[in-house]
Amino acid sequence: MKSNKLVPPNSDNQQSESDAEQIQSFRRLIYLFLPASAILSIWVIYDLNQFESGGVASVRLWGPVAFLYNQFGYWPAIMFVPVLGLVVTGLLWRKIRLLQQ
Repeated sequence: MKSNKLVPPNSDNQQSESDAEQIQSFRRLIYLFLPASAILSIWVIYDLNQFESGGVASVRLWGPVAFLYNQFGYWPAIMFVPVLGLVVTGLLWRKIRLLQQ
């Protein structure tokens, strides 16, 4: 007679494979997010520099950047995307370290 042995869904082997896949996914996100945030930062800086110098009458910006520019001025708007990139990268690295333990 055939034995129907049940294996719990979170066995150690499945858990380690799942953790390895998650770590790999988070690393890929970091490798994609860092260049994307750098490119977006350069784009925002270029657009705001053009606007500040009077080269263009108006620019279209990402909503949070436009809000920061309208409320607080040039520097907070310029720094938003790089700081966001650093925060998200830090959170992803923290998650990777937690999964490795």
